[in-house]
Amino acid sequence: MKRNLWPLFLCLLIVGCSHIPLSTMLSMSTFDEEDFVELDAKDIRAKIITNTPRKFVKDSTQLQFKLLTPNHKIDKTLSLDIISDDAISEKSWLGNKIVKHTTVFKLSGPAIKEFRALQQSPALHTRSGDNKFHFTISWRFEGGPPEHFTIQADLMLVPEDGYFTLIDNYQFSQNE
Repeated sequence: MKRNLWPLFLCLLIVGCSHIPLSTMLSMSTFDEEDFVELDAKDIRAKIITNTPRKFVKDSTQLQFKLLTPNHKIDKTLSLDIISDDAISEKSWLGNKIVKHTTVFKLSGPAIKEFRALQQSPALHTRSGDNKFHFTISWRFEGGPPEHFTIQADLMLVPEDGYFTLIDNYQFSQNE
């Protein structure tokens, strides 16, 4: 029987807050230790969609995993490698041209090994109704963040389930 765990998601370093869709919280509400142990590290993907053409600082994009139990705390930061970087032009419902820059990341070679070791941790095999999972994606833009931009961050743990949204089109402004 799976225990319901309410995962807490995403602390965005440059923004400081996030918009987490209700659908994400509901879809992940049953995610537990057994699900985590069954993940294939090679399938994990992070996707960042933004309206700015700025690139990401190499080796700055990371996936952080935390497991908090009454008796243990696991906190692991894993490096991500870019596997695709695309720009797609779309028309908004007002007819304006919008360019979306989509960058997809995967766990790096060393991160895959670290993730697999993490899956063997004794803390993951200790069942407790108080366990909490946290996933965080962090990154930095080359030249620093633009003054205004929109950002979306998605995470895929299982290819069959696709991506789920961690931040949903958050509009960031340094002037606010």
